Amino acid sequence: MDNMYLSGTGNNFLITENTKDLSDIEVIAYIADTNKDIDGVITYEIKDNNLLHMNYYNSDGSTAELCINGVRCLAKYANDNVANIDSNVTILTQTQRIDCVVEKDIVTVEVDYPTFPDDLKLHKIENLSGYIVDVGNPHFVIFDKGNLNFDIEKISTLIQDNSLFPNGVNIEYCDVLDETSVKARVYERGVGETAACGSGAVAIFYSLFTKNIVRDNLKVMYPGGDLHLSINNDKIKVSGYVTYL
Repeated sequence: MDNMYLSGTGNNFLITENTKDLSDIEVIAYIADTNKDIDGVITYEIKDNNLLHMNYYNSDGSTAELCINGVRCLAKYANDNVANIDSNVTILTQTQRIDCVVEKDIVTVEVDYPTFPDDLKLHKIENLSGYIVDVGNPHFVIFDKGNLNFDIEKISTLIQDNSLFPNGVNIEYCDVLDETSVKARVYERGVGETAACGSGAVAIFYSLFTKNIVRDNLKVMYPGGDLHLSINNDKIKVSGYVTYL
């Protein structure tokens, strides 16, 4: 099947069937060969009816444990293009099994609760306060940033170099508007600033919800679009648009 390009709330991916791991050179070659602005490459293997295994690669060729917007895009791709896959798709990532529901251009996933490696201790780095959150990949949620018009590359590089994050970290900058809505920007390790981040939205939602800063029904507004998050039993639901590029 031909490669296809999909966007989940502004996160853009190349999706291709491939049963082997890709080297960083192969990933970079994929990206160099396209005229699309993409954040990463997704490969998948069909395991069974409605069950796929997914690998995700950042644009610099490095691997990532989890990419929730990538999962949403793969679910949409599989529902539309892969035989015997319907609107209820299960995707196996490196860290968890994720159930997905595709309803036209809206894709909803249910993911595990994040964990807090240091019990939500507040860390201050470069005069910014934040929480360390593990969503299956590492995040640093800065919740008191306020005005989001700033040089994200400069400050994020300094935070990346902090000894708290020996393997790098995804960084979320939040402007909490009220109990139901947050504006955010994100800097992803191996990529740089991206238009959105699904696992980042989960990190934002669950850390702020646990601290009673937001309610159990949150809209996270990224430059690339909105994601809606809520708790459903022992899972977090993440919902938003997926489109073809």
